[in-house]
Amino acid sequence: MKVAIFTNAYKPISSGVVNTIEFIKNALEKRGHEVYIFAPAFYDYRDSEKNIFRYRSVDLTRKVKFPIAIPFSPEADQIIEEFKPDIIHAHHPFVLGKAACRYARRLGVPLVFTFHTQYEMYTHYVPLPTAVTRYSCRKIVKAFCDRADCITTPARSIAELLRSYGVKRRIEVIPNGIDLSPYLEVSPARVEEIRKEYGLEGKKSIIFVGRIAPEKNLVFLVDSFRMVSGDNPDARLVIVGDGPQLAELKKYVRDTGLEGYVVFTGGVDYKSIPFYYKMAYVFAIASTTEVKPLVILEALAAGLPIVAVNAPGAADTLTDGHDGILTDVTRESLARGIDRLLKDRDLYEGLRRGALETAESYSIDRVSDIFLALYEELIKAKSR
Repeated sequence: MKVAIFTNAYKPISSGVVNTIEFIKNALEKRGHEVYIFAPAFYDYRDSEKNIFRYRSVDLTRKVKFPIAIPFSPEADQIIEEFKPDIIHAHHPFVLGKAACRYARRLGVPLVFTFHTQYEMYTHYVPLPTAVTRYSCRKIVKAFCDRADCITTPARSIAELLRSYGVKRRIEVIPNGIDLSPYLEVSPARVEEIRKEYGLEGKKSIIFVGRIAPEKNLVFLVDSFRMVSGDNPDARLVIVGDGPQLAELKKYVRDTGLEGYVVFTGGVDYKSIPFYYKMAYVFAIASTTEVKPLVILEALAAGLPIVAVNAPGAADTLTDGHDGILTDVTRESLARGIDRLLKDRDLYEGLRRGALETAESYSIDRVSDIFLALYEELIKAKSR
């Protein structure tokens, strides 16, 4: 089978969507299928893997380093004609999603669209009134869904959200997958090196991994940690990642007197991420804008109990009391959840076992089998 994937973000950008696409690509190729990625050019980055086409791109804004593709290219036209995909899979409804739609119609092959992101929750990046941009997002998403042969989304709550937009097309809930093997091969010596590097020996680290941006609700998380730290002097909050809010968040930590209790690692190479999870005690997340956050799956794979606000993404993944604690969306409630795990060893060990058990159900091999079965079904239906 030949699969053409269109995405507005790919390596070297590090995000849940990018990592998910790479996992699927590798899993399909391992099974003998051909995959071609169509993505924006990223400055002077050069791909080392085969079958990647980069569209010329421009910056979204000066503030956010996120190139936007110019979605027209005679070279891309030629590659598509020669590659002759059996199916086209778009991961965004904008920009290259439109290109994916054009090619699917031209070639008469199925178009699959995966809805990863609650776009209306990211309107603070657009210099227009929020109400206008949110309304426009919903309309654009619905219009694109109406052109797809099938929509997939990683979370049931998001399938319901799409229905509320008025989407009538077929929707399949297929979870994000994760490669579990790096979490089974972690060197204890390297984990200890990271602890020493950041002065975390003998500390209980509450870790967050992700983009440092307003939608991740990190000021909320820092405030919750401040409530915990007084009664847990050996607790540390470790924030792993980079993003547009990093400088502002560091200043907030200084201003609130938490310097020395909150560690910022900055961006970390993705291959090293399992070591950071393994050196932590608890994973915490306060975001309310997620769909199916890959960081939660990664934390589960590392055997980390999770404390999360009860919102889409976390609520679609975790079972309260089995692999994590879901709290009300208040700083006090999140703080109580973290505090319980820091003090109750029996609860901690039970959730740790549950985390590892849950992680098994998100194996990329299992998820890629689901996608393959869907692709085959849609191709047969289209040929009829």
